Amino acid sequence: MNDPKTTPKQPGVRFNAALQKYLQDENPLSAEECAEELLADALVSRTSDIHLDPHQDNVLVRFRVDGSLVEIASLDAEHGSRLIRFFKTNSGLDPGTQIGPEDGHYEFEMDGQDVDLRVSVAPCLTGEKATLRLLPRSRLQMGLDELGLADEDFTKITDWINSTNGMFLVTGPTGSGKTTTLHSLLRHMDLGNRCVLSIEDPVEYRADGVSQIEVDPSRHLTLASGLRSALRLDPDFILLGEIRDGESAKIALEAAGTGHVFLTTLHSRSAAGAVSMLRNLDLTNHEIATSMSFIIAQRLVRTLCPDCKEKAPPNESDARWLSRMGVEKVETYWQAKGCEKCFNTGYIDRTGVFEVCPFDESVYDLVLSACDEAALRKQFRESGVRSLFQDGMDKVRDGITSVAEIRKLGA
Repeated sequence: MNDPKTTPKQPGVRFNAALQKYLQDENPLSAEECAEELLADALVSRTSDIHLDPHQDNVLVRFRVDGSLVEIASLDAEHGSRLIRFFKTNSGLDPGTQIGPEDGHYEFEMDGQDVDLRVSVAPCLTGEKATLRLLPRSRLQMGLDELGLADEDFTKITDWINSTNGMFLVTGPTGSGKTTTLHSLLRHMDLGNRCVLSIEDPVEYRADGVSQIEVDPSRHLTLASGLRSALRLDPDFILLGEIRDGESAKIALEAAGTGHVFLTTLHSRSAAGAVSMLRNLDLTNHEIATSMSFIIAQRLVRTLCPDCKEKAPPNESDARWLSRMGVEKVETYWQAKGCEKCFNTGYIDRTGVFEVCPFDESVYDLVLSACDEAALRKQFRESGVRSLFQDGMDKVRDGITSVAEIRKLGA
């Protein structure tokens, strides 16, 4: 652990300077001023989440930058608790110690950026842990052409947009950029004369031109009841934040099969796996085949720092892995090195890796025949669909990311 009064690892310069004043006995900064410096550092360093982790005698401050946690500083228990209480109060939570997990949020403006801050707090043995998720509105402005799609995959999606119908499903684990992809898709469409509704839990981004409904069980507003209400509001497009249960999945597929355009997400490792997940939710092959129009599986990988990346042959472990994955000719690839600009990580920012699967007639027939995942994957490949691994390796060869990042995909 870092001592509270030592210089932390980068990023965190402004916060550390504020921290010294915060800890001084004379004229200390308020918790609000310290929080402001913390948030300023987080935004500059592209932080998605701030972790305030309680330990026996201190609270560890860490930033999640480009998917990886970076230790920033260590506050003594008293000052750490004050900081957590500040964020709880601002997000509408009781600042006192709670007996269960709680979530809140608030909005703030900093350096010309409008940011939604989601605060999640849970009691641990050594105190309260808080995680702060930063959602700058600028993320919602990302265009479809900025996600990292290959030209051929971008063309497939824009072709679907020109004849929008059925369900557009984006799959992947938590934090893989699914919501960003859906909102980028909406931005690419001409929605000026369309009615667009969303049902989300929670609403992560405020979207102009979209009537957004947030799930609230305390008012008996669930995903399923929200969907039924949305269908009575004469929508052209419906964005369902996530399919979580069989009831909402059935309503969504029925609506997609009767003329509505549905955009939604599902936790699945692959496009073929998404079909199995829907079957596990008691949906029939006929319901899936007749309603599904497009499935995208995606992940996020870190992009190499352009200032310090270097070419080198893969290490022995990476070379063995590439061989097992069927890469016969091991090449010299761009790899991470590290410099001051990228905080010595070798990476700056992230990009998407995609498996883009239109549901054509051959896929439709396979799903109707109750095919297994292996048969569906084979059909996707025969139709020219590149796997997550293939798309990732193309990005490795283009110097966008590294072999080490693609290994983390588990694809």
